[in-house]
Amino acid sequence: MTIRLLRTALVGVATVCLLGTANGSALAAPRADTVGADSRPACAPAEDVRTVRPLERVALDDHVALALIPSPDQKYVFGLSEDALFWQAVRDQLRYGGPDLADDRLTFDGLAMVHDPEQVEADHYFGGVWRTECAPSLITADIDGVSHEAKLIQLAGASGWGGYYFDGPLQGLSQVKVTAYDKDGAVIAEFEGGPEPAAAEAHGPAA
Repeated sequence: MTIRLLRTALVGVATVCLLGTANGSALAAPRADTVGADSRPACAPAEDVRTVRPLERVALDDHVALALIPSPDQKYVFGLSEDALFWQAVRDQLRYGGPDLADDRLTFDGLAMVHDPEQVEADHYFGGVWRTECAPSLITADIDGVSHEAKLIQLAGASGWGGYYFDGPLQGLSQVKVTAYDKDGAVIAEFEGGPEPAAAEAHGPAA
């Protein structure tokens, strides 16, 4: 998982690190390998899956959002919610395509933000999309030994895929494991990784 930096005038001078992305856009991160391919999942979607409109910005906080794009290849946007940057990310997805996941796989996106130069530690955000034979009952992220439960979203009429996210910034970054479970607690899909040294830096508009 690589970290790429860009500077934006979103809040004063903010530094944004996108994990597993390309050119600072919210493209799909590395996919998880299928887990338990010889067993059938116990299908039961989570009871609190939220149905969202196409391109509806689901806020992680005031600055970061996840949105789903109707498509056969699981297009989505995960990143800054400011209008110009959000719509540029949508155009990138429509131009370059979504992750086109196989069954029982998920993507992982991470984003770190420093809102002001005096901030000691970045705020970290996590989300992505899943595609499974049947909807997961639960998705969690274990970050440096602490477990967090994701919120799930899906488009009306979408078959077998949707998004997940964790509200607001979460603490920790060195090791992240995201796991999707069926209703009996068996693993459907998972992703595990940590950041590599910063690979590139791009500069956006000055404040």
